[in-house]
Amino acid sequence: MNDFDGAMGLILILFISLVGFLLQLLIAYFLYDGINKIPKKYRIVEPYFAWLTLIPLVGIVFYWILLPFKIPESFRYFFYQNPVQNELPKDFGKSLGLGAVISITLLIFPIINALALIASIVFMILYFIQFRKIVSYLPIIKEKNEANYPDKYDQLAKLKKLYDEGAITEDEFQKEKINLL
Repeated sequence: MNDFDGAMGLILILFISLVGFLLQLLIAYFLYDGINKIPKKYRIVEPYFAWLTLIPLVGIVFYWILLPFKIPESFRYFFYQNPVQNELPKDFGKSLGLGAVISITLLIFPIINALALIASIVFMILYFIQFRKIVSYLPIIKEKNEANYPDKYDQLAKLKKLYDEGAITEDEFQKEKINLL
């Protein structure tokens, strides 16, 4: 083997590693985004756990936590409280998540990692198709200021209108104005 072949081999390894990392980054982003769309009170896991899947080797543990267990449990908790008319998978992605993490784990073993790579790609594609479908039925959550706290100036205008109409006293108006501002 000459130096040119060695350099090309190294470039190929670096290229494959870069593509693999970019795919992992994309997967982490989709997981983060999907978990973040689950209303906070129904989440069993926080969205930042998705980024922990990027840690080499240890990330497999976080895939085991998220894909077959915490994400489907969060979906189940939300949709049992807020049913939708469309048909959702009964296990909310648990079986595909389990297949994905088993095949991802098998990538560690040199003898079967080529087959495990194919299986993990297939399971991850199927998992994310199902995952995005389930996420599409989640409500759109507005930013904290929009969803939980109406614009204070709109509230102030309503308060002023109540004062002008005589519905509240000047003292009540001043106290509420101070609370708003």
